[in-house]
Amino acid sequence: MGGGPTTSVGQARPGVAPRQPVARPGVPPHIRRRRARFALALVLLLAITIGAIGWWLGSGRWVDVPELVNQDQDTAIGMLQEAGLDPALADEQFSETVPAGVVISADPADGEAIRGSDVQLVVSKGPERFEVDPALTSLPLADVQAQLGTLPIATATREQFSDDVDAGLVLGFEPQAGTDLKRGDTVTIVVSAGHSPVDVPNVVGQSPDAAQGTLEQLGFTVERDTGRSAAVGTGQVMGVDPGPGDGEQPYGSTVTITVSEGLPQVAVPDVTGKKKDDAVKALEDAGLKVQVQQFFGNNVLRQTPSAGETVDVGSTVTILVTFG
Repeated sequence: MGGGPTTSVGQARPGVAPRQPVARPGVPPHIRRRRARFALALVLLLAITIGAIGWWLGSGRWVDVPELVNQDQDTAIGMLQEAGLDPALADEQFSETVPAGVVISADPADGEAIRGSDVQLVVSKGPERFEVDPALTSLPLADVQAQLGTLPIATATREQFSDDVDAGLVLGFEPQAGTDLKRGDTVTIVVSAGHSPVDVPNVVGQSPDAAQGTLEQLGFTVERDTGRSAAVGTGQVMGVDPGPGDGEQPYGSTVTITVSEGLPQVAVPDVTGKKKDDAVKALEDAGLKVQVQQFFGNNVLRQTPSAGETVDVGSTVTILVTFG
């Protein structure tokens, strides 16, 4: 190796100054603080987001349905909206216990935790009631039965006499029309049986016209017949059928009055040739009086009026008695 001069590593060469580290410009303090705050905010936001997602996926998205039953509809809707739920009217139902406009039930039910947002409400329409239209009064029974057949009620019928409403027309209802009825209740239809029955008055002894007028005022139809009477004079009513003792008769039924044409009549028996006593008995049995003209003997030779002639009861027959 030569003996020339050597230079040690790290040792400055003669005449050359040592290299110094170059210093970078410094970051201002306020920028460093801003960056620190931003980083902290970002970390917090990320933590909150992760927490919210976890809460939502866990218990956070479950909501308890408020106590809606027995609340009025508007109150229930407000409670659901306040809880972040969407109310919907699912149905309206009749109820005997829950007033109209009040919630009967909810789906999901009160207190149930739900993930969704829709809650279906069933609201009461109040008690179910029906009524009979008063305008059905005075209509024919068949028409009324057809109308009431559209209602969920039962019907029965009862007849009642009426002096003002024709038979077959409806007089009224029990309970009366307009009354609130429940499903299945029974309504009795009261139907006119027509005019009430009428007693026949005693018109015997009256003139035919007077008797007929009296009977027609009571609603009877009057027919006339003739007869004979020993007790009632000619031209007077001697009988009525049906009569006063026959009880009440249907309104509008027929009553026959019999007008006397005088005394009863009888055909004169033939007593010619009979013994006097036998002849007298036969004539008296027929309701006739006997006048005897006797000339010796005991047999009837002749009679006046003649045999077979019609005479009033009580008329006198003259017989001529002589030898036979």
